[in-house]
Amino acid sequence: MLATKSIRFYLLLIFVASPHISSSTRVNKTVSDGKVFITGDHNEVVMSSTRETKLELAKIKKKVKLLSESNEDFSNLLHAMNLRLTGLEKQVAGYALQFPRKGVSDYVIITRGMPNLSAVTVCLWIKTADTGNEGTPLSYLVSGGRNELLLYDYRNFKFIINDQRFDCSTSVSANDGKWHHICVTWENTAGSWKLFRDGSVAASGKSFQTGYVIRANGALTLGQEQDSKGGKFEAIQSFIGEMTGVNIWDHVIKDQEIARMSKSCLTGMGNVFQWREFKAHIKGSVKIIKPWC
Repeated sequence: MLATKSIRFYLLLIFVASPHISSSTRVNKTVSDGKVFITGDHNEVVMSSTRETKLELAKIKKKVKLLSESNEDFSNLLHAMNLRLTGLEKQVAGYALQFPRKGVSDYVIITRGMPNLSAVTVCLWIKTADTGNEGTPLSYLVSGGRNELLLYDYRNFKFIINDQRFDCSTSVSANDGKWHHICVTWENTAGSWKLFRDGSVAASGKSFQTGYVIRANGALTLGQEQDSKGGKFEAIQSFIGEMTGVNIWDHVIKDQEIARMSKSCLTGMGNVFQWREFKAHIKGSVKIIKPWC
């Protein structure tokens, strides 16, 4: 396709821009003895269909070759950049966490808090076969014992903001022993929320905590549900299984982007919390393992 377009372009350029052809009001073309004669009111050009044409074609082929080589170099550059980006993603997100048991001792906690949020997206990968507990992937709680943001019970996910459930309790599960990509989005203008499983909307609603702002300066835990800031856990709400790729954003991620992120655990970097941060905040018997992807 590139070569064909290039040849057409250079043929047109040769014909239009040739110094032997000046503008005229009348142009005639005749063919005789293998030569093309172009005549006008003020000029006459003879272009041999053999020698001159071959020379011009040779020039065109040379230029097309240069263009092709340039295109190949550009493709190689893009390929190298993609490899580099993949390598960087692996360095940043190339681990998973294993929560081995029921209890209150195994978790991850970051206490630096979040800014005030009028919208949020939470995405993570989990794998669990636990059917007996209200497993909690993520809990964010501020002083006063209020869960500003909570995602728990992988048997039937519940999404909570400001300690209120309302219509955001779902029948969506992810405890079949397979890896699942889970995302939750919410914004406070219309109170719209969505729960995604493996790139598709599995549950959604509106008018949920309209106008509310998720408060700053809380504690974020993975694997336990907080009843006080940074503690007061219950064993029945502990997460049992594996987790990777936890990221949090301060806005609603578009559906198409969430679908894209669900294709690999090495995609997505939150602007509030990034997966690379959690590795340094492990408590108890949580183990660092290789990710599945």
